[in-house]
Amino acid sequence: MTEHEYEEWFEENLSEIESLDKADISNSPFAYVPRPLRRKRWLIFGIIGLVISLGTSFGLSLLYETADFWIWNWLSNAFLSLAFGLIASLIILSYTNLRDKNVAFYSDIIPKMEKRIDKMHDAYRAYAFKLDREYRKKDYKSCYEAWHIHSNTCFVIIGYLRFLNTVLSSELKSALPSEDDLQKADDRLLAANQKIQQEFFSQETICEETANECVQATEYGMYALSCLEQLLITIKNSLYGLKYNKNRNKTLKEDEI
Repeated sequence: MTEHEYEEWFEENLSEIESLDKADISNSPFAYVPRPLRRKRWLIFGIIGLVISLGTSFGLSLLYETADFWIWNWLSNAFLSLAFGLIASLIILSYTNLRDKNVAFYSDIIPKMEKRIDKMHDAYRAYAFKLDREYRKKDYKSCYEAWHIHSNTCFVIIGYLRFLNTVLSSELKSALPSEDDLQKADDRLLAANQKIQQEFFSQETICEETANECVQATEYGMYALSCLEQLLITIKNSLYGLKYNKNRNKTLKEDEI
């Protein structure tokens, strides 16, 4: 595969995958992730608002009993109406607005993520076994070309994970590897790349130990893809919980509003 052919292959299969290094990252739909919906916080906010309004109403009612002046009784009733009307309306309006934003966003982002994951799967599988197969055939040139494409695919997958770790809420990020794990994967790929380049360009050969190290380094790409699939399941379950309020929803349960 020539460099031009590789660029065309990359454009077709991996060009849409976001990473923190891309200049047009602001055009990604993930740049507009809404605030997560946390039901517990909304419940606490509603209780506080109700207590304040009821407390004010109770205090004015007590003042009316002491001063025996009709205005205090009128204000007490007014604040009581405010407690059960305005506060409830504002909470319901804010809650519904934020819930609808989350539902709309994740409904839109799920098919985009599915498309990206499918493309990364296809790109990974295309060269997952070719590296070892070409090495067994002693075709070191084809072996190195397979490594070059396959390792770059792994870097793209890792970059996508790092991007998602930056933009997603903490509850969703728990399904992804940590930054330390991603850095270890980067380091293994870079170390393997340095060895295979040194051997191939200086001796036009690749030893078995280096070939095995390269294969092992790229195995993280498959693990990363499985993490992405788990993240997608987590997001779908969270969306179902937001839409239908199912008790089995666990991901955004702490994060819903």
